[in-house]
Amino acid sequence: MARDTMVQDEMEQVENLKKEAQEIPDASVYTRQLKKPFTYENKTVERLDFDFNSLTGTDSIAIEAELNRRMKNLVLPQLSWEFMTLMAVRACTNRDGNDLRVVDEKFLKALPMRDYNAIIGAARNFLLLSDS
Repeated sequence: MARDTMVQDEMEQVENLKKEAQEIPDASVYTRQLKKPFTYENKTVERLDFDFNSLTGTDSIAIEAELNRRMKNLVLPQLSWEFMTLMAVRACTNRDGNDLRVVDEKFLKALPMRDYNAIIGAARNFLLLSDS
């Protein structure tokens, strides 16, 4: 019974977030301009660009499989910070000179909280608007 109540609460949260996300013009692309250059493991960025529309069902399955390996069960991906973090990693279009991803999960999690939360919020908005 408690699990049913928790799922109901999560569904209400999703509906509230959907209403907020409706005000966003285009949730499929997002650019985060950092207040100052950010360096992590010898990689420095001043801004991060994301194309959530480039993600496919294969990406979603791969993210879910990774979370299953970590023993993380998802009820609603829109409320899972880990799901949205992995989603943002895959959607990030920043590449180095060898066309390799600049951003990985550890990189995103090392960002200042304000930047990390904004990026995850953009991923959430994309998911919520995709359900509409």
